Amino acid sequence: MAVSMSEARKLCTSAELDLVLMSGTKRIGDLDAKQLQAKIRRARTLRDKWRDQSSRQVRETKTEQPEKLETANARSATKAQLFAETVERFEKRLAKVAPDAKWTSSTRRSTPATPKPARVASHRATRGAIRETLNAKTDALNAEKSQPVAKTTPVKKTAKKSTTSAAGAAKSAKSAKKKAAKTAKSTKAKVPPRKKRPIVTDTTSPLIQEASGPGPASLPVSPRARFQKDPKAQTAAKAARFTRGGATRVQGHIAAQNKRQQARRNSK
Repeated sequence: MAVSMSEARKLCTSAELDLVLMSGTKRIGDLDAKQLQAKIRRARTLRDKWRDQSSRQVRETKTEQPEKLETANARSATKAQLFAETVERFEKRLAKVAPDAKWTSSTRRSTPATPKPARVASHRATRGAIRETLNAKTDALNAEKSQPVAKTTPVKKTAKKSTTSAAGAAKSAKSAKKKAAKTAKSTKAKVPPRKKRPIVTDTTSPLIQEASGPGPASLPVSPRARFQKDPKAQTAAKAARFTRGGATRVQGHIAAQNKRQQARRNSK
């Protein structure tokens, strides 16, 4: 049973419906052979699309919902039938307008196609010829590689060998001399370091008083001992070292200013 135009309006989009309407009796007469061929191409594409869609839905429905097998793909099957009828109407019109045109049911090929056995035989013959050519080239390359290469006799270099041996002898003699000098240096007797005499700073020691006489005034005091006892002299010497070094001395209360500020911030 053919699909009616009222049902086609419910199923198709605007572009699909326009193609279906073009295959009607009112508008199909305005198309020439070239336009009919284009419409056939488009209608066949839509027919194959909805036919494949309907087959896929049938397979899925059989496995998932067998009870809905009749209604699940009804829409796709109807659209496939609609476009199949559209293709048939276009082909009939094209057969009347141009009997020798493409995509008509009445046209036949002017030259029959080559049967399959003949095609296979010709294809194998062509491949065999190509294979023989490649094998010949491979054999030629292998023959070139297998040919022996003439060996060249090396030239003896006696002069260079003699100079090399002389240089090696000189180098060995130099290394032996260096090794002997190193051995002699290691076996040399080591002189013990000289001990420094202690500086006496404590003048109140009983041993010093007994050796020096009745009182500490009789024992001479070294300049180092006098310097160590004088804090002002130590401060002056330290300031002089800073001045000679070119450094600027920072006072203690200024150096600790950042620490005090950080402590105040932390206490908040």
